[in-house]
Amino acid sequence: MESPMYANLAKICSAMIDINMAVASIVFEYNMLFVVLLLASSSALAVFGTRRVIKWPIVFILMGVVGSELLLYVVIRVVVHLFEYYFYTFSARDLREQMSKTTRYKEWLALGEALDRMKKVDEWRKDSSSDSRYNWALIKTLAEQLHKYRVDGNPEKLLQVFSQCTRKNLGGIWKEKLYSVSHTGRSKDAVHAFADELVLSMKWLAVHGKKMERDNLKHTVKFMKRVNRVYGEVGLFLSGGSSNGNYHWGVIRALLDQKILPRYISGTSAGAVVVSLLGTRTDKELLVDMSPAVLKRQLKCFSESWVEVLNRLRKKGHLFSRRNWIEKIKWFSNGPTTFREAYERTGRVININVSEAGEHGHPVMLNHDTAPDVVIYSAVIASAAMTIFVKPCQLLVKGKDGKLSERHCRSQFVDGCFQKDLPLREMSELYNIRFSLVSQVSPHVVPFHFKSQGESGMPSRWRKSTGNFRGGFLLSALEMMLKTDMRKNLIILDRLGLVNKDNIGATGLFLQKFEGDITLVPSLNVRDYVKLISDPGEELDRYYDEGKRLIWKKMPVLKMRMNIGEAIENCLRTLERELMMKNAALELKRRQSDPGLRSFFKHFT
Repeated sequence: MESPMYANLAKICSAMIDINMAVASIVFEYNMLFVVLLLASSSALAVFGTRRVIKWPIVFILMGVVGSELLLYVVIRVVVHLFEYYFYTFSARDLREQMSKTTRYKEWLALGEALDRMKKVDEWRKDSSSDSRYNWALIKTLAEQLHKYRVDGNPEKLLQVFSQCTRKNLGGIWKEKLYSVSHTGRSKDAVHAFADELVLSMKWLAVHGKKMERDNLKHTVKFMKRVNRVYGEVGLFLSGGSSNGNYHWGVIRALLDQKILPRYISGTSAGAVVVSLLGTRTDKELLVDMSPAVLKRQLKCFSESWVEVLNRLRKKGHLFSRRNWIEKIKWFSNGPTTFREAYERTGRVININVSEAGEHGHPVMLNHDTAPDVVIYSAVIASAAMTIFVKPCQLLVKGKDGKLSERHCRSQFVDGCFQKDLPLREMSELYNIRFSLVSQVSPHVVPFHFKSQGESGMPSRWRKSTGNFRGGFLLSALEMMLKTDMRKNLIILDRLGLVNKDNIGATGLFLQKFEGDITLVPSLNVRDYVKLISDPGEELDRYYDEGKRLIWKKMPVLKMRMNIGEAIENCLRTLERELMMKNAALELKRRQSDPGLRSFFKHFT
């Protein structure tokens, strides 16, 4: 008779065998399913190719990640804004609100200085060695050398110091962080003193050139040409942005009032409208034509009713009439003025950026060098043309007889924002632009402009113990990581060619460089997005005043840069003129001392 223990053990073994058989059956079935799926996938990949099969899953996954990150990014920015407004601005809120409403620069400057005194920023400015943002020892040494050699009358040593003073971002003095402590945009007093001494030294050298020997003067002129080339020019870049482009008017007016409007100006789309006015008017004419009262009458590109607009969209496939836009833009470009005619009239170098339509299109720069006979208003229309707004168009050229004709080119042109909103590198190569001032109003770019430690004229309101990071270190770090990861995912989509059609996609709209050495960005609100496709009307006053306040925050660093550049150019012109006079005097003396030439002139006299 069997023992109960052995009977139970037999039952357990039998059950385990049944379980193993069941598991083996399931595994076999799933393996067969896996094999079938693998064979089906392989067949699909072989027939259709891997790109067609996995393209859309990759697109949906990456775009889903970008969408989730975008939502979290918006939440973080809102939290940072609320923290800054409600918890860290009680003592200075009134002064900040007054600064955000005033329309006069002197009043704005006085309020900013009062705010600086309240925050003890004036003490920070006086202490030249209290900040690691710049090389204070180098700046102090160079300023002392400039003063010493100027007082001693030693031009040779002065030139050696000049070669150091004009290097790009010397000692960190052109970094925006150095100007992000003061509410007026001023830096350390030592930095401004250095710039003033450099300008004085340039003026002294120009006067001293009259006392130089010809050979020394020739060497000095050659050296100053190299200094001028190394220091470079300042370029102003106006982005597109539909009705947000009206902020540009205030920026330009503030630059005109301070007499520091750069000579080299580039504009795209809405910025091209502003550029067309700047290139065809003198400074005196601009002061009249850029008044809000005049602009309100002329800015009527969206004046048609929505019934007309929608009917045109249904019948012709675009919202606005190109013919109507041409008639309105003609006032800004002073009629059918060409780029060459504009340059000869005002001396300003204006550039309008367009994009060539089509899959293999590329950005095109239009200015008096690359397209001298192109009519400016046709370039403006092309720079603002989008399929849904205005049809892509050809450029018009003016012949020697004054007649207009379409440019002999198969390509049509569309909005320049899609491929190159800001031609920073191209302008640098063509015109030696070494310092860029960007007025950025694109509606898809402005929300992502965030300086975690403040910017010029807009210091961080957070605690110094956290590194002055807005919203604290954690929120600033999250903001940076989310923005970087969204950009990374868009780059992947672009490099794989998954969402970029006719060069209008991730690359064209989000992966360009949208900032310069100084970047002006307005604080857009819901109203700006609602009125994105509408004429400014009475709202122009708001755009105008806000644009002026944007440039006021950057005025100290921009003035310093422009003053040094102007001093270098004036010094070089004076020395060249003096060298020309000495060469003429030497040639005259040589002719008078030559017997053959003397008898020749005597015969005719």
